[in-house]
Amino acid sequence: MSLDTGLEFVSDHVIRVIKSEVAQKLYEAGYTQLSISRILGVTQPMVNKILSAHEETRRKAMEEGLDLSDIDSIASVVASLVISNKVQAALEYLTNKLMLNLSHLDYCESHRRVNPKIPIDCRVCGLLLSPRDIVIRNLVTAVNEIEGLPQFTKLIPRVLMNIAEAIPDPRNEMDIAAIPGRIGIERGMPKAWGLPSYGVSTHLGRILLGIAHAKPKIRAVASIKHDNEIENAIKLSRLRYSVLSHESAPTEDEIIELVVRDVSLRDLDAVIDLGGFGIEPITYIFGMDSLQVIHKLKNILSHMQ
Repeated sequence: MSLDTGLEFVSDHVIRVIKSEVAQKLYEAGYTQLSISRILGVTQPMVNKILSAHEETRRKAMEEGLDLSDIDSIASVVASLVISNKVQAALEYLTNKLMLNLSHLDYCESHRRVNPKIPIDCRVCGLLLSPRDIVIRNLVTAVNEIEGLPQFTKLIPRVLMNIAEAIPDPRNEMDIAAIPGRIGIERGMPKAWGLPSYGVSTHLGRILLGIAHAKPKIRAVASIKHDNEIENAIKLSRLRYSVLSHESAPTEDEIIELVVRDVSLRDLDAVIDLGGFGIEPITYIFGMDSLQVIHKLKNILSHMQ
């Protein structure tokens, strides 16, 4: 038995890798080592050491069994928020994400690689924060990002936009939160017509439930407009996507079934449904959580006029 807690593992191993990735992304974005040191709370010589050891840090993280795709996702969102001058939001997201991963026992295998004395049946970290609270916090931050950027109006379809996030291993639509009333436009700015709540989006909820078994890491989706400019921006963003076309007007059940099929069978960031007679074309953007979805949407917007 060992009193080496999951919190210590995250502090000593996971955060170290995330900070390395964030430092690399900020450096590539033009930040000086001094400015990066202030953001990370370390000295400038330490930032130089972190950047120099970046590849070695990734290699060691792989040896420890950490999921680099998850690390990259977290670091991309954090760096994006920092670049948008939202350091507090970046800190909140990082804390929420790490607590969610801990409470879902995502780091147990890696922790045991580092310390084999951790009991195989240990589930102590499952006593941490409620995943339901963390999902709501993520969505609140996501909505703030949308409402704070007028360019998001370019992505809002006639049927309005929504964004949803599921807790890990969702069982039904009450395990998936979204925006009641969806997201529209008010006085030229994006506007959410309600606070994030569970069980308020049957459509997006059914999609996330449908892919939960095949792609458990994909827990969030946004429904946005489709047009040629958006599709071209998706290409320029190097997002992986598929296109669904229909010989006749599809039912909602058919659309959900086809979207679920494509995401379950392929590694996709987006699915474009071309709709049909009387049915508006919609683009679905997927991610590990709602903040990663926002990061992808911002990337799409950066390639639009």
